[in-house]
Amino acid sequence: MNSAVVWVYQLSSKEWNQDLYRLGVLEGERVAWPVGKKQSELEPEPGERIVCWWAKTGAPEFGVVGWGVIEGSTYGEGIRWRPRSPSDRWSMSPLRSPEIEAAVDKVRGKMRQATLFAAQGEDAVRLLEAIKSADV
Repeated sequence: MNSAVVWVYQLSSKEWNQDLYRLGVLEGERVAWPVGKKQSELEPEPGERIVCWWAKTGAPEFGVVGWGVIEGSTYGEGIRWRPRSPSDRWSMSPLRSPEIEAAVDKVRGKMRQATLFAAQGEDAVRLLEAIKSADV
């Protein structure tokens, strides 16, 4: 397990409904999601963190809508995770700032149309610091 990895799960308004997200993703309850395209050679490991990023394109609201801890894989290459506080609050009002957007953009790189991205090392630290600074 590499504790310097934070996974960014990108949600798209084309495939997800923000109202259904708020109803279905609740702090402390297990979530199992499919993973379409993963932009990393790494595999998510139990105990690593995951940040849910609602992409800008076509979204009524965008930004960080939740985060939590990865519990493992699901059948069919999906991911199982448990949302942690303050995910419920962020789902109601997505967290965003220029620093968060820059950190997420750096993690996504040039290929931004995927589901799962790995932030490693300094990129992971930068993302977590941007989230902490914006959540005041």
